[in-house]
Amino acid sequence: MESVVDQPVDDQHRGSILVCPPAGPPANDDAMRRAAVMLVLLLALGLSTSPLIAWAGALVDRTNWPDTPLTGAPTGTRTELRGWLVEMGRDPTLTWRTFKALDLWVQPPDLEAPTELPAWSVGHDLPDQPGPFAPARERTRDVAWEVSAGWPMRCVRAVRSAGPSEFALPGEFVRGGVAAMAFDWPIPTGFVDGYNQILIEPWPNGGLAAVVPVRPIIGGLVVNTVVLALGWGVALSPLVALRAARRWRRGRKNRCARCGHSREGLPTGAPCAECGRDPHERTTLAELLTARAPMCGAVLALVLVLASSAALLTHRWMAVDRLPPLHHAAAVGDVEAIERLLAGGADIDSLLRRNDGAFARMRGTTALAWAAGRGHVDAVTALLDAGADRVAGSSFATPLQAAIRGGHERIAFALLDAQPPIGDGVEVLRDLPLAGDGLRARIIESVAWFDMNRSMACASAVRAADLALLDALLETAGASPVPLNWHVLSDALIFDGRAWHGPWRHDMGVTASVLARDVTCTQSVLDVAIQSALQEGVTPAVAALLRAGANLDGTPMHAAIDGGDPTMVAVLADAGVPVDATDSGARTALWRSAELVRPGFVRAFLDAGADPTFEVAGETAAQMLARVRDQATADRAKDSEGAPTARPDDVQRILDLLQAAEAKWHAREQGHTNPGDR
Repeated sequence: MESVVDQPVDDQHRGSILVCPPAGPPANDDAMRRAAVMLVLLLALGLSTSPLIAWAGALVDRTNWPDTPLTGAPTGTRTELRGWLVEMGRDPTLTWRTFKALDLWVQPPDLEAPTELPAWSVGHDLPDQPGPFAPARERTRDVAWEVSAGWPMRCVRAVRSAGPSEFALPGEFVRGGVAAMAFDWPIPTGFVDGYNQILIEPWPNGGLAAVVPVRPIIGGLVVNTVVLALGWGVALSPLVALRAARRWRRGRKNRCARCGHSREGLPTGAPCAECGRDPHERTTLAELLTARAPMCGAVLALVLVLASSAALLTHRWMAVDRLPPLHHAAAVGDVEAIERLLAGGADIDSLLRRNDGAFARMRGTTALAWAAGRGHVDAVTALLDAGADRVAGSSFATPLQAAIRGGHERIAFALLDAQPPIGDGVEVLRDLPLAGDGLRARIIESVAWFDMNRSMACASAVRAADLALLDALLETAGASPVPLNWHVLSDALIFDGRAWHGPWRHDMGVTASVLARDVTCTQSVLDVAIQSALQEGVTPAVAALLRAGANLDGTPMHAAIDGGDPTMVAVLADAGVPVDATDSGARTALWRSAELVRPGFVRAFLDAGADPTFEVAGETAAQMLARVRDQATADRAKDSEGAPTARPDDVQRILDLLQAAEAKWHAREQGHTNPGDR
């Protein structure tokens, strides 16, 4: 049989064989592969762009992030969450929630449901959580910020807890995120000690690093990826015009529209000899969408997005303020690094020189203070053995103060054993309420007491409502009473005021307890204190100061109205304050309380025997209030948008009280009732 190879080929068949396209995959399969690659690129773009938008939103300049509203008033509300207060707020790209331990001054506690502290809480491992009246050393600072960011949906989240913020390192209490600075134009303000990098301001929230959330929120991340992928597809679609222009140009030069191969010598209408494309075949939509230009643009955009994300995080991370090497080694308890740095000539007593930045409040602290404040016993021992100064440092945080604030009493006792007597001890006395019983007794024995530092120590004890410490301090005076200055009574008034203005009118009695002890207080201090108590409306403190001999000046009944506590009227009346005394405007306190629409005060003044018939400009308080109400009603009838009468129910209640009191007053004057009946 004659083989196919040996058969002769005529010219007609020879031409047909020459124009046959080479074997290869169909064009549709190639377009499908290109479409799949383009889809993957768009999804990768959407996935990488979603966290970039979230991080940019989280790093927008927020000087007090997140304690103050970000771009206006928070849209959320404060709610009770089983022992916690949750405050929520949001802006276009960021949502935050602030968790704080339930403030019993503001909201009553649920006594059946004790506070449950989450794992990020400072005191979550304590067996029982104390109430608001416990000594300061037993309290925990439990607060955290939960941050979520992204657009159009939140797609990443993180939590930043407070922790011992004085000695916190950047990012130490961040879970699910990284520490960075809030974004602002970088303004070089100096160099970080030990580093060749620029310190950039401003630092948000008084030294706490901002949080860049990285923990994914799956639902939001999926939605954002799809939405942003579609957005990138629309943004890259104009590049399709480049392919249409290229095909038009190839057609004018008699080249194949698909591969660009020359069509010279081919019959009219013959397919391309290179790829087999029919010259009359139209470009499909799939070919346009999978053109090379949009794909190259997608690859370039993906590279730019990834580079922008890396540059943003790297730049913000480098801007975070850091400690000098020796301070950092002490802060993390790295004994080997401490010994290596000291052997290399590092100054063991060098002070942290910070005028701004994250550690501005720690200016003047030594490496020993950082090791003591963070509880690294081995690092403290290494520094002490190397000759570190036990008392060097700023008045804010000496090594002993740092150990007391951190609750590291073992280190505090070691410092007391190693250092000379404390002397006047002015600095450490501010932190005395934070010390345990044994440590505070040791400090009290080591201090050279005199009137000024004893008053300062008493003020610290009163500020913490630690009356046991106050008694211990008073015993150091021996037989002579301790002179109390204004600061002591001021702190007592502040503490009593917070409890008295709470929801249950709780009388803490700190002011009364201080005055009942063996103390001396000048008349001028007592007089200033009672004026402050009147203005703040702290009725129990006013009563205690009156018993101590404080003098009332001016118009105390009118001051009681400003303080906002009607129960103070009876206390002042019992002290002999005239209830019908007039102020500079010739108005009695009753007339003034009716003018301000304070029904509680009106009732209190009437119970104290105030004259309801007292007239100002020919009008009694009832007549004045009725006239104002009628005028407001007439104005509102003329103008439907006029302002309504303030608290109409309160106005009517006051009118009823005044009119009934006037009737009794006139009847008593005419002798129709018992003179003692009011």
